[in-house]
Amino acid sequence: RESQVSTITFSTLRGPRIFEKIVEHIRDAILAGRLRPGDRLPPERELVRQFQVGRGAIREAFRILEQSGLIRIRAGNGGGAFVGGQPTEAVTRSLSDLLRFGNFELRHITQVRLALENLIVDTVVQNAGRPELARLAASVDRAQRLHEENKTEQRVEEHFNFHVLLAEATGNPVYPLLIRAVVDIMEPVWKKTGSPEPLARHTVAFHRKIVNHLMAGDATRAKRELKRHIVEAEKLITASSAKRTPARVARLTRALGR
Repeated sequence: RESQVSTITFSTLRGPRIFEKIVEHIRDAILAGRLRPGDRLPPERELVRQFQVGRGAIREAFRILEQSGLIRIRAGNGGGAFVGGQPTEAVTRSLSDLLRFGNFELRHITQVRLALENLIVDTVVQNAGRPELARLAASVDRAQRLHEENKTEQRVEEHFNFHVLLAEATGNPVYPLLIRAVVDIMEPVWKKTGSPEPLARHTVAFHRKIVNHLMAGDATRAKRELKRHIVEAEKLITASSAKRTPARVARLTRALGR
């Protein structure tokens, strides 16, 4: 498929910041399915002719589209601009950027996360089979092993991977997309806390309890443990970000370790 040049055509564009309109036209074609993953866009000179714009506008549009993950630029023989893989990556990145740079506080993210993950738990109890629940249990075991091996960064990544796997267990592809956007924001913030020992134990313990309740088909208890986990974790992150006294942080981490 990648050797085939798409036969799609575009109309003439006019106005200021023309490259933004080119981006919009190509993005709409990709999201509407008129351009599919692996398709090669028409050559630069052909796009110049169709849009009636300069080469600079086409190159700037390509730069933006490549940064968003919607296209890939390949140099050399057989090169060109190719439509990227599934557009969900680009959508997740855009949503993550919006959340990251928007005027949002951590409590706003926590509120949305609680509502979203409660829905996810209900759906998992209804739809997930043994393989999906086994993947969740394996994630908790990996996190425990990484904790014992003192591999903090990989352990934090596995903690967040647990929530992505939980979303994937619903069978609804939109849930993982939304959770990944939240994870992209939360993961670097979480790592800045240093992920202290009590918090590590707290997270593994709560994740294991959540899996056990899911395996028992008990959505109510799973959601209760999930809420405790997310709310207590937010308290620690808030305390760390506010640079409160070491004693205050110590009290919080002791509480998390109970």
